[in-house]
Amino acid sequence: MSCSSVGTPMDILRTISPEGAKIYLEHKAATMENPSLQALPIKEKGREDKRTRRRRVPRRRSKMKVRILGTGCPKCRKLYAEAEKAVAASGVPAEIEKVERIDEIMKFGVMLTPALAIDGEVKASGRIPSAAEIASWIATAAARESNV
Repeated sequence: MSCSSVGTPMDILRTISPEGAKIYLEHKAATMENPSLQALPIKEKGREDKRTRRRRVPRRRSKMKVRILGTGCPKCRKLYAEAEKAVAASGVPAEIEKVERIDEIMKFGVMLTPALAIDGEVKASGRIPSAAEIASWIATAAARESNV
């Protein structure tokens, strides 16, 4: 399609969205009545100005998710036991979940098992961290969540 066959801005807006054409016409009419409005941006329907928009506050979850990624070998079971100790020691409400399916483990980008993920972030892979180390990761994640 050549540039000459594109058409007027109004034709382009009609093809994109009928609401866009309506907003364009309202803005054009307003700027003809008051030329000082030409420098103002066009507000889209449903969008607010940045100054008046409310900041979204993320919902707080009741429990943190600790996932043990592994196929069920003895090392994976040992990591699960260490994670249970760490959750009990930290006092943070957390849900421990075993992920044993290879395709789900691969979604985390883990190539060595066992692995530990806290709230979707892989913290350790191919080794068994101590309960104290896991507890510190849980406390850090809980503090980060409370600051958001």
